Amino acid sequence: EYGEVGAGIFGGIVLNNSDVGQSSLRIGYLLYRLACTNGMIGHKDLSIYKRSHLGEIDRTALKIAFNNINSKIAENDEILSKQIVDAINMNPTDKDYERMLNFVKERAKINKSDMEKIKVTAITEYGGFGRAWALCNAITEVAHSYDIERRSELEGVANTLLMSLNKF
Repeated sequence: EYGEVGAGIFGGIVLNNSDVGQSSLRIGYLLYRLACTNGMIGHKDLSIYKRSHLGEIDRTALKIAFNNINSKIAENDEILSKQIVDAINMNPTDKDYERMLNFVKERAKINKSDMEKIKVTAITEYGGFGRAWALCNAITEVAHSYDIERRSELEGVANTLLMSLNKF
């Protein structure tokens, strides 16, 4: 009913705040794939607004940030759309693909069993796409077996991989 896996990719925003001053007000970019039951939070460089809890909020800066949300979403959509297309079209060598797998294993601290699940899922579930995009999707697929905190962590690793494919 959703069409092909990865179809229906939408951008939006996510708001984070702390009522007790332990974190900052942050308006960030959210990437949502309709064909998946989880989302992927955008790379930290795609933040729209961040304000630490230090003194009074500069209402003018906040108003400017809110007025620019739509243009920032469009800008971030363009950046991530290009990364996704590049990942789908990328066909890394076996050596580069092994480097990607090692990156994922080290960054996400994934055990041997789940690493094997990621490898198999990339081929069996997402093999019709480029190897890099298949790997990103496989990571988020395996993340479904974890609690929300670990799942978010793994999705972050998939996003970091997506945003740094040109390094492989």
